[in-house]
Amino acid sequence: DLLSNTVFAGIVGLAGYLYFVGFKRRRVLKRYIGDAQVSPERLFRSPPVGIRADDVVGREKLYDRVAAELRASSAGGAIVVIGETGSGKTTFLLGLTRYLARSGAVPINISLRGEQAPLQLRRLAREHFLDYIDVDLKTSGEADRVWRSLSTGRSLIVLADGLDEAALGSSFERLDAVRRALDAASAARLPVLITSRLESAPPSGEYPAFDLSPLSPKEAVGYISSRAERVGEAGSRGQFEITESTNSRIKT
Repeated sequence: DLLSNTVFAGIVGLAGYLYFVGFKRRRVLKRYIGDAQVSPERLFRSPPVGIRADDVVGREKLYDRVAAELRASSAGGAIVVIGETGSGKTTFLLGLTRYLARSGAVPINISLRGEQAPLQLRRLAREHFLDYIDVDLKTSGEADRVWRSLSTGRSLIVLADGLDEAALGSSFERLDAVRRALDAASAARLPVLITSRLESAPPSGEYPAFDLSPLSPKEAVGYISSRAERVGEAGSRGQFEITESTNSRIKT
């Protein structure tokens, strides 16, 4: 009888623990993913100034390609998005965050600006995620349980912005630090996407890479038009019209 009671109490306790963890996880993720779907800029430490996900245009095909590559690397791997200064790398991540969240993934945005070697992408992702959900939890133990539960699944994706802004030393030291970071992420089965300028990116061929090309004239006009309509709806004093002559002058 004593043994039976002990086993029964253990089963009840385990069931309660699993229910608690599952309930907390669902509640936390519901709010987090909801924010990622509606206002992904809230997940960024340094979001693009004055830009919302609704403002991002012309990247749908690239989202599809990147998402397919990330799904293929769900057991661990890294891809690189390359773009020059002003090409919209951070803005691209803004739209991609919402795209991934709406596809059932849990994107975690981190910034590599000023980070020194060794780059610990998993640690940075954990710190940022737990800091964001802190308001929903009471203790650090709850936070650790939610993170462990999340990280054992296949939905977690790390979006790391600004590799070229990391403080990694010389070219050789930078390359070594990046390789070590991406190898560690792969060993931890952590899908990672990193944005970088070309000169700071890993050598071509080491990891899948996508170029962030400029918007087409049509896409640029669509973006300007949508912004103009929003300004007009907000009651601006001036108005302007996108004409065919304007379209022909837009290059990027």
